[in-house]
Amino acid sequence: MFGKVKKPPHLIESHEEYGKVLLQLDDRTRIIRCRDDIQNIVQRKGGDTWHGKSFCTTLEALVRDAGYIHQDFEQTVLDHVNKQ
Repeated sequence: MFGKVKKPPHLIESHEEYGKVLLQLDDRTRIIRCRDDIQNIVQRKGGDTWHGKSFCTTLEALVRDAGYIHQDFEQTVLDHVNKQ
């Protein structure tokens, strides 16, 4: 029948080239906006793929959860948000 249509990399949340990366915290941690624009996702890199670790709909949750991964990330996220 029909084969599965492959999405371009910039549309795949787990891909290195995903187009909605908001903040790269370090080589293995980043924050993206989900493809449906309803939440921010804290991701960690495992091998060649990014994996969602925290799914946040509020700034408070995003700052808190980024801080769980590394305490310096909490301030980095706040600084980034305050610059916008």
